Amino acid sequence: MAGVVDKLCWITLLDKINAIITCHSHFVADGDIRLRDGNTQYQGRVEIYHNGEWRRVCDEGWGINDAKVACRQLGFEGAHTAYINYNPRGPGSFWLSNLNCAGTEGRLSSCTSRGWGTISSYCAVGDNDDAGVVCKSPGDGAVRLVNTSSPYEGRVEVYYAGEWGRVCEYNWGLNDAKVVCKQLGLAGAHTSFRDWNPRGTGKYWLFNVNCAGTESNITQCTHGVVGVYNSNCRQSYYDDAGVICYGDGDGALRLINTSNAYEGRLEIFYSGRWGRVCDYGWDLTSADVACKQLGFTGAHTHVFNKTPRGTGLFWIQNLNCHGGEARLADCSHGGVGVVSSSSCSQSSSDDAGVLCKGPNDGEIRLIGPSQYFGRVEIFYAGGWGRVCKYVWSMNDAKVACRQLGFSGALNYWTNWTPRGTSRVVLDQLNCAGTESRLDACTHGWIGYPSESSCSATSAVDAGVACEAPGDGQLRLVDGNGYNSGRVEIKFAGVWKRICDWGWGSNDAAVVCRQLGYSGYVRSAAGWNPRGSGSYWLQRVGCMGTESNLTDCTHGGVGAYTSSYCGLDRYDDAGVYCQGYLPGVTPPNTTTTTPNTQTTRTTVAFQRGPRCYTCSGTSSCGELQTRFTYNTYITCSYGYVCHIKATAYRNYALDFGSSTIAYSYSRGCRDRSFCTNREFLASTCTGTGASRVCRECCTSDYCNSGTLDTSQATTTDRGFSSKCAWFNIFFLLIFVFAWN
Repeated sequence: MAGVVDKLCWITLLDKINAIITCHSHFVADGDIRLRDGNTQYQGRVEIYHNGEWRRVCDEGWGINDAKVACRQLGFEGAHTAYINYNPRGPGSFWLSNLNCAGTEGRLSSCTSRGWGTISSYCAVGDNDDAGVVCKSPGDGAVRLVNTSSPYEGRVEVYYAGEWGRVCEYNWGLNDAKVVCKQLGLAGAHTSFRDWNPRGTGKYWLFNVNCAGTESNITQCTHGVVGVYNSNCRQSYYDDAGVICYGDGDGALRLINTSNAYEGRLEIFYSGRWGRVCDYGWDLTSADVACKQLGFTGAHTHVFNKTPRGTGLFWIQNLNCHGGEARLADCSHGGVGVVSSSSCSQSSSDDAGVLCKGPNDGEIRLIGPSQYFGRVEIFYAGGWGRVCKYVWSMNDAKVACRQLGFSGALNYWTNWTPRGTSRVVLDQLNCAGTESRLDACTHGWIGYPSESSCSATSAVDAGVACEAPGDGQLRLVDGNGYNSGRVEIKFAGVWKRICDWGWGSNDAAVVCRQLGYSGYVRSAAGWNPRGSGSYWLQRVGCMGTESNLTDCTHGGVGAYTSSYCGLDRYDDAGVYCQGYLPGVTPPNTTTTTPNTQTTRTTVAFQRGPRCYTCSGTSSCGELQTRFTYNTYITCSYGYVCHIKATAYRNYALDFGSSTIAYSYSRGCRDRSFCTNREFLASTCTGTGASRVCRECCTSDYCNSGTLDTSQATTTDRGFSSKCAWFNIFFLLIFVFAWN
């Protein structure tokens, strides 16, 4: 039968939107074939021309040798795939079935078959029993990465039969990814991905790819039949294979969100972009490798939940470095881009951070009144920071003073005021006391102290007083200028007050001896005017024989109790010393210099009796408590011992009844203030709760006993020695007048 002219058109897809339609008219002869219902000229359902009519070819017995002949007849190099049950099926009836080509024939009609129009019963007109082919085309086996903003990563697509198609993730592994990356001209693969998101939308060309990793092209790997896949490769699911290939600059690190060059949130570079490092599995060894890669000598701290958090994707998690790696990327990890959403949530602060070592780290300084006394600061991350008082102890203070070059520590402080204003960088120090530097002691995480115990907005600073030249020196201030005054002592280069809690004559004796006086007169409490600032000593307990006040027992240098040693109260210790220091001229000493001779007259020093100063109790022999004191003082010349009992109403527990009780006070009193009756016996004034009884005496410790409070009330408060002389004078006048 004569041939006819047939017009053949096919579509070449450029991308998801654009395509090229190509048509070709040619003379059709009996036995010619054509491909229908395919996306390109290289694929489709096979139809054959016979007796002036195009009809279907049944897939009964259809195989790859038949497909090779068909593709060769169409002018292509060969066949990838012989399809059965081609979808969509063709219309009309079949010309051939049960084809059995050797593969070398030039035309499909030359192969053995049942013959024209003799069709197997398996070839139903209404079923998808069509034979189809995927023929070889130029560019077959090319790969590309799609759905990505980087040329180094993405979903893998492969080119066959003039069309890009998906690669199924079934059995997809790192060796397969290596071949794809190598085929793309990249050095290798970091990661093979399954379930790539976003998924592809077209057909799958390959599944069950199994590369050794050494192939140069994915077509050299074993795989399923091109265009044939199983139920593991669903077109509407995320069953796509993906890769992350090596890129330029991979593994580079940087620190961000920081005010200095030594610390921050860690980011790592892969696939042409920066990404976050997850803190899952993050440890100090990994941080040390990261800091060394950044050019530092190592890491002080590995930081979890670094804030502010990053906003991009996480590149790596579960790092496990051994410490000898040159780069963080050389450490084992969970895979580039492979992270657990439960441990590394992009919306959470799951970022890893570091604080790296820098020059001068661990140096310390004191901020305070002197170089020996102050709040401790330590240098890290290029700046000075505070040391928290959390578990700060005397051993820590000893090490701090040793590091500063001082001989030792006097005491340590917590809650130093005024507090520092910089960040708190160190806490939980636990020194043995023998270390040479504070940073050699065990401690908490540098730069990241306990938030509950070391708040940057609270007075949580550690302080120290170090030993200094001149420690223990004394001076008298606010006195008469030559042998009395308020006592101040010098420690750590600073003069401070001594509290009068427990202050007594033995303490005064040592003070006067240390200052160079010939003796002491008495101790004094509540000195006025008071000192300013805090106290160096309280509860001084001298035996009286010591050479220096620092040889006496006391409550500790710098330790004082505010209830007894108030900063704004008159709680200062004072002394009255005996004699004068060399070169000091007292006010009652006169010096005349007629010509070349000097006449000096000095008033001899005299003292009064020694008197008890116990208070609150009826007798100085009673047991004393923290509220009552059993001490004595030496009175100045012209003073005598004095005892006073003041009545008060003592109520029963139910306040239904009361009795009159007496509170005692003892000490020295100016002799002129005592009446003759008070020298002779107890003298009382007032009644009831207003009653006051007094007695004066002149011998040592004569005021230790109790008073007779039953004496009759008297108003004679003026019978003094002056009154006695007036009476004698009046009597003499009377005698002369009588004579």
